[in-house]
Amino acid sequence: MGNYPDLVRAIQDRRTVVTAHCVRLDFASETKWLHNGYGPLRTRTPGAEGFVVWEGLGKLGKISDIERSLVPKSGSPSLSLSGVAPDLVAKALAAEHETKGRPARIFEQYFDPQTFELIDQPVAVYAGYMDEMSIEETGPTTATITVTLVNLLFRRRRPAGAYLSHIDQQLVHPGNMGAVQIPSYVNANPTWPGYS
Repeated sequence: MGNYPDLVRAIQDRRTVVTAHCVRLDFASETKWLHNGYGPLRTRTPGAEGFVVWEGLGKLGKISDIERSLVPKSGSPSLSLSGVAPDLVAKALAAEHETKGRPARIFEQYFDPQTFELIDQPVAVYAGYMDEMSIEETGPTTATITVTLVNLLFRRRRPAGAYLSHIDQQLVHPGNMGAVQIPSYVNANPTWPGYS
């Protein structure tokens, strides 16, 4: 994260500073840069050189509350898009591989509301993965698509290849008995070495 030099200077000068929420969605086929305002928003690329143009969703896009703790307790944020036509809903349902497990980042872009001058580059406030997608019909020809995000720590307990079990261990190393006792460790506090 940046040191916010321009933001701090603006606040010290008692200028009003507002924020736009920006979302980067890394779909399997392309990356989408979206923001909750109207029209295109050109900012510095977060964490890189150059510039990026965020596509404005206006009132059609919505971001739920984002808990800013290391390990969230109140659930995951979600992203919603309203006014979606039925043909796009069908495409969304057929393309779950485009979203499930793909990276998603939420940024805040600070700016001066009188001059619309951008202050610093966008600051990341959430990083995670796209998870469940739900669709709600909001009218005869429109729907709302909602994607739930999960924290980067979501799968931290899972080993890289798979959950370690005796069966998995036998597939990788036939005859190895190193994982045969794993079920007995669930909700238990084994002592080691086991002097009995």
